[in-house]
Amino acid sequence: MGSPTTPVDIARAAVAGVRSPAVAVVARGAHPDLVARLGQALPDAIVSAFDLDEEMSSVHLALTAGRPWDLVLDVAGGKGAARRWPNLLHHVRCGGQVAVRVPDEATQLGASLAEIRAAQQAGAAAPTPGRDLRDNAERDLAALAASTHDVHVSDGWLRATSDVETLAKVPEEDGDRFLAARPEAGRTLTTIPGLRFSSRCAVRSSAPIDLPAAYDAPAMSLREYADAICLGRQAAYGDGFVLPESYRHPFKRRLRNVAFAEWAPRFVLRPEAPSAALEGPAYLLDTYVRGHFGHALTDQLGHFWGWRAALELHPDLSALIFAEPGEDLAGWEYDLLAAGGVEASRVVVAHEPTRVRLLVASSPMFGMPAYVHPAIATTYAQIGTSLASRATSQTPAPVRIFCSRRPGKRNCHNAQEVEALFEAYGFTVVFPEDHSLPDQVRMVREADVIAGFAGSGMFQIAFAGGPKHVVLVGSESYTASNEYLISSVLGHRLDLVLCRPDVPKRESGGFSVEWYQSDFTYDDAREGVFLREVLAGL
Repeated sequence: MGSPTTPVDIARAAVAGVRSPAVAVVARGAHPDLVARLGQALPDAIVSAFDLDEEMSSVHLALTAGRPWDLVLDVAGGKGAARRWPNLLHHVRCGGQVAVRVPDEATQLGASLAEIRAAQQAGAAAPTPGRDLRDNAERDLAALAASTHDVHVSDGWLRATSDVETLAKVPEEDGDRFLAARPEAGRTLTTIPGLRFSSRCAVRSSAPIDLPAAYDAPAMSLREYADAICLGRQAAYGDGFVLPESYRHPFKRRLRNVAFAEWAPRFVLRPEAPSAALEGPAYLLDTYVRGHFGHALTDQLGHFWGWRAALELHPDLSALIFAEPGEDLAGWEYDLLAAGGVEASRVVVAHEPTRVRLLVASSPMFGMPAYVHPAIATTYAQIGTSLASRATSQTPAPVRIFCSRRPGKRNCHNAQEVEALFEAYGFTVVFPEDHSLPDQVRMVREADVIAGFAGSGMFQIAFAGGPKHVVLVGSESYTASNEYLISSVLGHRLDLVLCRPDVPKRESGGFSVEWYQSDFTYDDAREGVFLREVLAGL
């Protein structure tokens, strides 16, 4: 008796002994006859068909909604089979199988299998959580080599068994459609439409700088998930999928979060099951870089918008935030949370992966450098007003302040020279960290002009209570646009003083951390000409 070669024979052999198997048929166009034959041959199976004539992202989303699969049967063939089969393999459960009809011209497919065998023979290390210095192709190949031990081609079919459990990434733009297709996973509670808006910021600079005149703010969604697992660093997942809210940059072409083992462009490895659990409903206010002041005032604030609506729906709601073992949140973090309506009694600080019975999560309104949603102005106003009302200092605030920085990252070598220049024009030099967060906000709201070294010490301009004149001194290499994004919403006037970094830009023009975080020197004869004109015009 020969080996099975028809799709029905392949399916029957692959799911033999599996009770009520879930079978996905991937093809080009509709194949009702094949689906019917499979249904007859496997009467207890659930057979679903997916059309490759649709966008691959739509096929991925539909397969994700239907997980877990016992078999994915690809009868489409064609040159794309070499690219498709690894993705289809990652959609099946551990022990499940993928079967792909081999195209007549299988050169690319043969090369793909040869690479896998070479990686297995070389003992390529499978990806783990954390930063992996390998490039995407090398890391993905190592993951694929660890995913199956029996991939082979025979009788016109590629067949492989999955040795791992993966999670499929759900992109932010697909989050609502995913929950509609899989309602048992959760639901969308409310949405805020996306829109294109022109920046309200009037900006000048000492050297040419490319800043968008308008932004396309995406739609925002507040979602609820049943039985989600949170890992820290903003990462969370459900049964077979990664929550879209897990990503700081949710609209990038490839989504990444180091809390997961990055497995493929659309997949991560499923982590070990957690032992900790949280029974009550929780709102995810964790961030990718928790405890960093700048990330709190940008990334975390971008998720506050849904808290009050979620609290109305769930009066016993808590806010879930992660910290290192034995660590608590800083005082200023509790101040910020309270100003956003999250009192300390509602804050749950987790120190290990935690299963949450019902998790509420929100799209990020702040996505530097790509976008900011103008509706975040409501959050800025509410938090700014609340923080200012809690200020304790009775000393009259100066009308011109310069927010300086202590040595650390992006040091200005002649910072004292810069401070002295601003003092000569009536500015009071302050170090924001020497003051409570409420007092910092009070100073910003009462000042007419807010100046300082670019970076997180200037992000309080989000709470200024109205348009201000802002002057930033920084390096040409510090390309973060946080202050401009904030100003684009609030209408601040922004003057940028751009200084030479110690580390030159790569000749290739590519990004480097060393260049981005480089120290710099203020040149009074260069950018100083622009700065003095700004100061003289105050």
